[in-house]
Amino acid sequence: MSQITISQLTGDECFTVSRDLMSYAFRATPPLPSLEEWSNPDYMKSATILGLFSDEKPLACAAYSTMMQNVRSELYPNAAVWGVATHPAARRSGYSRQILSELMRHMHEAGIPFSNLYPFRESFYDRLGYTTFPQPRTVRIPAEAFAPLLRKELKGHVELTSDSDGFGTQKAYLAHQHQQTHGMALDPSAKSYGHTSWQATAIINGEPHAMMLYTIIGEEEDREMEVPCFFYDDSPGKYLLLAWFARHIDQVKYVKLHLPPGELPETWLPDLRPTIQAEEAPMGRIITVADIGGMRCGGGEFSAHISDPICPWNNDTYHFACLDGTLQVSITTLADCQLTIQGLTALVYGTHDPETFALREWGDPSPELQARMRAMFPPQLPYLYSRY
Repeated sequence: MSQITISQLTGDECFTVSRDLMSYAFRATPPLPSLEEWSNPDYMKSATILGLFSDEKPLACAAYSTMMQNVRSELYPNAAVWGVATHPAARRSGYSRQILSELMRHMHEAGIPFSNLYPFRESFYDRLGYTTFPQPRTVRIPAEAFAPLLRKELKGHVELTSDSDGFGTQKAYLAHQHQQTHGMALDPSAKSYGHTSWQATAIINGEPHAMMLYTIIGEEEDREMEVPCFFYDDSPGKYLLLAWFARHIDQVKYVKLHLPPGELPETWLPDLRPTIQAEEAPMGRIITVADIGGMRCGGGEFSAHISDPICPWNNDTYHFACLDGTLQVSITTLADCQLTIQGLTALVYGTHDPETFALREWGDPSPELQARMRAMFPPQLPYLYSRY
């Protein structure tokens, strides 16, 4: 009988094993990329990558990169999971679950309390404790619809640079948004965010009030401006960027924006005629319950016994209390209710009302306790932003 082992990949094995399995799973092949090409990106060099072996033959791998995530206005280390791949001959053997369980143990030992990913199938990761976020949106708007803004006298101006020339400004502005956008995850050590784009920054009284990244793509008669990043502090900054679209009405036919789930572009101007499409929804998970204290929360307290079959260190009874506006977490003996890790994750991220927990088999809080939970953790629309 073959022996299954899981270990962290190091040295050349880190690149050879991950290249063979991940490229086959996620790229058009053959051919496989060269090892030089595969190992070149910074995220490959800094990632934690595990391999699952049967008698030393690699059958599966999974990886995470460390980011910082805003959860209710507090920044926490976050594990961005990617590259979960299994050799086709070994699929449906439970190996993905095994290697992901081990990957979460590594996160816990590294002091990372939260994790996110983009699922290949939500139900699979739901069983591993992850909870679905609201879907971001792709919005496609005819460029000519922004023409009325050319007649407006808007305070400020737009500065245009390439993302490489302006990365310092880009990084500083995204760090500013990071501090105030619930769910947003960034790698603070990144030397680039993977874009090859123009960077447009709305400047008012010498200060940035909005920023977007965009590329111009397509054939001349059907050219588009694609905007993967669109952030603003206020309406004056936002409308400076929208007016920038209007300056391209003779160059591009459509503007295609990637926006947070709570954005309402249909209200920006009359007759925009946006076509709105939901994007892939990310998922989130609490890795270590004891380490989630410090985030902002509303007044109140409750205790819950948490069940987590994948991360057994979370199986305990916890007291959650608001002290001076921040969450305090401690071990206790008496529980007001039972919660699965999915239920607690959904509560903290603000994605699901506790009234639904019994139906989802996530817990049994009473109506009175549900009201306390809502007061402490009001509904939110987390926006992960980073894609991987």
